Amino acid sequence: MRIFDTDQHLNDQEAELIKAAGLKRKRVMPTDGWHREKSEVSQEVLRILQDRKAYFDRFEIDYAALFPTRSLSNAMILEPQVSIDILEAYNQYALDCSRELDGKLLPVALSSVHDVDYTISKLESYKAAGFNGVLLLP
Repeated sequence: MRIFDTDQHLNDQEAELIKAAGLKRKRVMPTDGWHREKSEVSQEVLRILQDRKAYFDRFEIDYAALFPTRSLSNAMILEPQVSIDILEAYNQYALDCSRELDGKLLPVALSSVHDVDYTISKLESYKAAGFNGVLLLP
């Protein structure tokens, strides 16, 4: 039997995404009151890929859909271009991480709620890049 985890999360850090996006700010994502970067509740937001590999081995997980953690706040960014810059940085990070575990992590692309035409224009390239789904945040 194969085990498919439908809700693995990356430990994406806002500061790293801001830097990767080339933005000159300290913060861009509003907070919703849930401290995703400092959670002691969920140990499943694994810090490094080696921890994730051990987790997969321990629970005999064959594949997992990979979603953002901090970037779940992306839809609350009020500036559409900043939101797109951050989601592009996140998507590259997700692809890079997914390649580290021999195809076990199946990345889900973060898409723009601010510019639906942009999201539609990216769907084929998301598929070609190796994403297995698209997340449209509420």
